[in-house]
Amino acid sequence: MHGSSDYHIIRGVCYAVSNRSAAIVAAAISALLRHLDVSKVKIGVGGALIQFHPIYHKLLEAKLTDLAPLSTEWELVPADEGSARGAALIAAVAEKMKL
Repeated sequence: MHGSSDYHIIRGVCYAVSNRSAAIVAAAISALLRHLDVSKVKIGVGGALIQFHPIYHKLLEAKLTDLAPLSTEWELVPADEGSARGAALIAAVAEKMKL
């Protein structure tokens, strides 16, 4: 029989995984922001994790606040159909670069 301690363990593991994921994504975004060297940018975020996870968006914002360059003003914005648009954008850039 499962007790409340099982619930707390599972909840802790889920939080740790979510927090680590947000840290990795924030590190990648931060690296891109440093490379792009822009003063203001909107970052499109989407997918099931952003849409359905109760605190992932806040975790990502907190981690990005810690890691992003202070000279860059950024904003996370919802990106509907992000996968399809992202794939189309990558295809267009690859075509333009003759990759």
